[in-house]
Amino acid sequence: MHLQKIIKRMTALAVSAVLAMTLVACGGGSEPAAADAPTEEKVEDVEEAPEETDTSEEAEDTGADENADATSRAAGGLGESVAYPDLYSDLVYELWEDETADQFALADIDGDGIYELLACDSEGNFNQENTFIYAFYDDDLILLASVISGVDGASLSYSENNLIHMTGSMTGMSDVYYGIYDGELIEEFRADVEYTYDDDGEEVPVYSINDAEVTEKEYITMLDEYNTENAPFVYIDYDGLNVMDYEDGEFVQALQLAYLDIDGIIDELDSIAVG
Repeated sequence: MHLQKIIKRMTALAVSAVLAMTLVACGGGSEPAAADAPTEEKVEDVEEAPEETDTSEEAEDTGADENADATSRAAGGLGESVAYPDLYSDLVYELWEDETADQFALADIDGDGIYELLACDSEGNFNQENTFIYAFYDDDLILLASVISGVDGASLSYSENNLIHMTGSMTGMSDVYYGIYDGELIEEFRADVEYTYDDDGEEVPVYSINDAEVTEKEYITMLDEYNTENAPFVYIDYDGLNVMDYEDGEFVQALQLAYLDIDGIIDELDSIAVG
């Protein structure tokens, strides 16, 4: 009996040892799986790199838009915004309804492909400004010049050499020539005669070119040269657009162009807007 008990205990101990060894072996095999877990988490946490954007195509599109806008301006528009002929049409109606002007014409004075608007009162009203030149610049209309034509020698004309010529003076005679730059008039040349009085009360003419006093001969020579170089000039008169050549120190009429009435100028502006 005693021997059997000993054998049973030894057998139990052997079984226990075998089980312990099995557990150790199983525990060692599970360690790699535990080590793999963080690797899986790292793969999930990796953020995708942002996609590279091809900016060359966007740059080409931007350049194309700018070129299209420039082409539209030259053709008489502002891209998708209102075209300048439409603004001129609104102005024409306003001048006509106010009885400020009833004769109109278009002229590209500065050669930029966008017309200036000429307007005049056929009645020759001397109580208010009756002759006008408007321009379109920077998305807006600008009154470039206006005079009361026929009063104190005042007149308004233009040359296609980008010149607007204004005359008139209450104390003598002034010839002032302006160029159109960025929607503004910049003085290019002027010739003035101002009358003063000497001690005996006699009138004495004082001549100047570009605000510098000159002799009468210098005045005539320099003014003649400038007018000859830039003629013909188109005078915006109430009786018509008078084209004037310059010969032997005088303006000589070459021909007369007719104005457009309100219906004619609106039709002309509509054709430009459509074209």
